[in-house]
Amino acid sequence: IYKPSNLNRGQDPINTCTSQNLPTFMIAPSTGTLLFMHSNTNNVKKIQYLIRRAFHWQYWKQQKENSGEYGWKISKRILGAGAVACTVYALCKYFGISPSKQDNQKPVNVSKYPAKSEDIPDEVEYLIVGGGAAAFSASRTIKGRDATAKILIISKEPHYPYMKPPLSKELLFNQNREMAENLTFPQWNGSVRSIFFEVDAFYTPCEELAESKTGGVAVARGWQVQSVDSHKKTVTLEDGKSIKYGKCLLATGSTPTKLKGIEEQPDYIKERITYYHNLSDFKQIDHVVKNGAKTFAIFGNGLLCCELACAMALRGKSSGVKVIIIMPSKRLMQDILPPYLSQWLRKKFESMGITVVRSHKMKRFSIGENNMLKIALSKKRYLDVDHLVVCTPSKANTEIAEASRLEVDAHFGGFFANSELAISSNLYAAGDCASYYDEVLKKRRNLLQYDNAVVTGRIAGENMTGAEKPLHHQAMLWSEFGSDFGFEAIGILDSGLKTVGYFRQPDNLQEATEIDIEHNEIPQRYCHKGVIFYLQNEYIEGILMWNLYDRLGVARQVLAERKKYPDLKEVAKLFEVYKD
Repeated sequence: IYKPSNLNRGQDPINTCTSQNLPTFMIAPSTGTLLFMHSNTNNVKKIQYLIRRAFHWQYWKQQKENSGEYGWKISKRILGAGAVACTVYALCKYFGISPSKQDNQKPVNVSKYPAKSEDIPDEVEYLIVGGGAAAFSASRTIKGRDATAKILIISKEPHYPYMKPPLSKELLFNQNREMAENLTFPQWNGSVRSIFFEVDAFYTPCEELAESKTGGVAVARGWQVQSVDSHKKTVTLEDGKSIKYGKCLLATGSTPTKLKGIEEQPDYIKERITYYHNLSDFKQIDHVVKNGAKTFAIFGNGLLCCELACAMALRGKSSGVKVIIIMPSKRLMQDILPPYLSQWLRKKFESMGITVVRSHKMKRFSIGENNMLKIALSKKRYLDVDHLVVCTPSKANTEIAEASRLEVDAHFGGFFANSELAISSNLYAAGDCASYYDEVLKKRRNLLQYDNAVVTGRIAGENMTGAEKPLHHQAMLWSEFGSDFGFEAIGILDSGLKTVGYFRQPDNLQEATEIDIEHNEIPQRYCHKGVIFYLQNEYIEGILMWNLYDRLGVARQVLAERKKYPDLKEVAKLFEVYKD
């Protein structure tokens, strides 16, 4: 059973030893039998010792002379049983077969509700494929416009719809672990709320939806849709059941990109690795921490990676957890932040005790002698950690596109939809899986953001009930790195664009510092509060407000005007950068 080792806790987990303890061959001395084993755990070393003693003829000759015939028979039986056990153990280790369930093992089966597809309605007025924020936002909008609407949500997750942002923030770093275990968290105003949008009693059982006179929202959990026929207006479930709909919304969400090097690993290695994306992943990481894990590596460089690292570092103040970021790029959040803010963020993380290591990839994995996961970054560099969390970029879930004959945006990803989020007649898309035309920025976009899921879900719900409304609202991206700093942003946040920033120093409320893309190093005190404009052909395409809040209305107005500003410093004054 996996128990994180207490060995070397005070040592730096980043090593430069050349020894990798890779699998080796062991040859039984008297038979020439090859046992391919991993020689990097204490248990296997003990087995190697026992086998060497087993085939040492002088040792057993002495045992026979000292124990007599009866004792010799017992010794032979023990020897035979031990040889069989050693062989079975070696084979299990090599093929990744674990004889017992480990503490951090991932769940294998996803429960279904209802258990049989016969209990899912054969026909429904409104059908939503996917059970995330976009799906719930659409269902709430539909019910608001049609009080007796019957809505069926088909979700592959075993949970009712919930919000994901707290999974990488409040639920992880909240020191009140009882609150976190109940999946609740404190909001900015002090009130406590659940990550679930509604209590279970809000939803109508699938078996009762068809006969409900007042309508309702039913959620078929743990079920997957295999295809959609937009002409016949039907969807087909994994077991072949067909469901007819009046209007259908595809809100299938997104999935983290899998790394080939990890997918090829045996199960006993993958048990120490988690792709962080949903509630089940949070529960697994929380379980590992509670079972004594002290060192975590997080592979990635994006927003989710930074949020997780910050949250776990804050939690580690009381539990002693060490956090290491394995950064496969030059900078943290380099796709979004200009270089000077990336540098400021790294220095901030390092001041919190987070170690940042740059490595393009993870080359090899093994279990070290201290029962920790050994990650080889190069020939002479590796990490010893209790668990690895992977935060790779997500991609839109469009697996059903081919079977459904739906067009997918080859550049941005997602189902190809218009500005009203319509794919075809009576078929819509929203959330991470939607590629739509932005009427404000005059560009096609696919945003994998929580607020975008809520907004597009609402617009899709309105249009499914006859609104014919284009999407004009600019969804925001926000993050909080603990209680010290954070940001809000809208528009196109591309660090490859020209950026101009205006910042206020903490000790100077009257002046701001202008920084453009060419200035890569600035004093850390300059990044206290400020606004960054992302420019293309002198037009403002995106706005990021660093440690500035409640300015989104101003930012949306500036983007909507779509004009060139001769003096951006005057625009920055609209955001009250200098106001305390």
